Amino acid sequence: MKFIEYATPNAGKIKQNDININEVVKQHVAYLEQKNAEGLLVFAGTTTDGAGGLIVYDVSDEATRNRVVQEDPLYLPEVIDIAIHPFETFEDITSR
Repeated sequence: MKFIEYATPNAGKIKQNDININEVVKQHVAYLEQKNAEGLLVFAGTTTDGAGGLIVYDVSDEATRNRVVQEDPLYLPEVIDIAIHPFETFEDITSR
């Protein structure tokens, strides 16, 4: 099952909570590299204006989806808004 994770930072809350977002992003990138090596990462990218980032994962079940999201160093609900949605690629749709 594929899903997207769209993360949107809240700059005001990041500053209020004194979070070193650059360090968190480094840890997040290392985490994505690990998920890629495990074959779970389909796509990842960030907006060039700092508005957020999009990740597409392919996992076996909902429990794995929840674990993958919650173990990500970027999973900081107090400062990062994260939306998760089921997802199909164009290839998924046209290969039915």
